[in-house]
Amino acid sequence: MPDLNGTWKVAIHPTAPETLPNEVIAYMVIRQTFSTVSLRLFTAESHSETLSARVVRCDDGTCNVAAVYRNTPRLQVRERSPLHHGALLLNVQGDPPESLAGQYWTDRLSQGELVLSARSPALAHSFDQATRLTAAEGGSA
Repeated sequence: MPDLNGTWKVAIHPTAPETLPNEVIAYMVIRQTFSTVSLRLFTAESHSETLSARVVRCDDGTCNVAAVYRNTPRLQVRERSPLHHGALLLNVQGDPPESLAGQYWTDRLSQGELVLSARSPALAHSFDQATRLTAAEGGSA
């Protein structure tokens, strides 16, 4: 299985509903062992944590990450951005992994695409810390 550990910079491109911004910058912290994987996504307004996640090897030798998650917005934005659940499917690109890309869907009927690019080997615990980590390290993949 590919080593995905680290803090990844994420570009989120919502496609529905159309009232969402064109791009949201986020950070995803991936913690992986031989038998487990967990994802935690930080944006300026919320954080998401996986309820279940798995790295899946495809027949052609590539790998995908499949996950179900819960998103918890900050209290100040919950009127327009309620707590919600969703799923995502990411394709691992490169060997060793250079990026991940895929899509997400939520129970509030939003959806979009995700691209994870720059990675720091450190594991961030907040949006601000992740921002500092990737800036300090130049976001090496």
